[in-house]
Amino acid sequence: YNESLQSMLDISEKFLIPQRVAIKQFTRLKASVVGAGFSTEDTTKVFEGMAAAILATGGSTHDLNSALVAAAQVFSKGKVSAEELRQQIGERLPGAFTIFADSMGISTKELDKMLERGEVDLTNFVTFSESIFKRYSGIAEDLADAPERAGQRLAVQLGLAEIKFGGFLQTIGAFFQDWGTDMVRWANDNEDSIKRSIAEFAIWGEELIVIFQETAKVMVGIFGPVFEWLGGLIKDMTSTIYEDILEVQ
Repeated sequence: YNESLQSMLDISEKFLIPQRVAIKQFTRLKASVVGAGFSTEDTTKVFEGMAAAILATGGSTHDLNSALVAAAQVFSKGKVSAEELRQQIGERLPGAFTIFADSMGISTKELDKMLERGEVDLTNFVTFSESIFKRYSGIAEDLADAPERAGQRLAVQLGLAEIKFGGFLQTIGAFFQDWGTDMVRWANDNEDSIKRSIAEFAIWGEELIVIFQETAKVMVGIFGPVFEWLGGLIKDMTSTIYEDILEVQ
């Protein structure tokens, strides 16, 4: 599973294919390829060959999906037919029939005859996939690095972050949600106690205000005369100094 997942993520990042699309199509293709007796590595060869070729020739993600569905049908049937090669794949990848013949080292006429006789097998399809990857991967990667694809690169990286960190963030979120649930449940279970505590706190607050008010009155009663005496003293000293100044003048 880890090998398959990493293959999907690598292809997704290399050719800017949304991760959800890559995972879905790779999983479907792998079921057909492995079911026909081939390996996960062969699945990767077919997938990345189709991805590189179709995207390099101006195809869309939808075109790639259709071609991969056709490839899965090829492996499910156990042989290559002219229908998948000329129509379902050929319509999404210009020149697919010619490239297939070249990968086998034969002419298109010979390929036609072999298809009619059912002599084109799945190994030939894997070889074809390797051939189109070699032919188009460089172009596809250059297109993926182009400035106008900056938005797609960001989307792919955000999708990758969701896959890598999504589970972790969900766990953290679930923790706080459970904590909040426990707090509310505790409040519901202790309704009477909480209401009583709130009432007592309100009463205590009112009593505290009265205490401060009474304390302030006592402080004024104690220190009021002192402040009045200091005020009178300062006033007398100021008057004396002022009179001395007048006499000097």
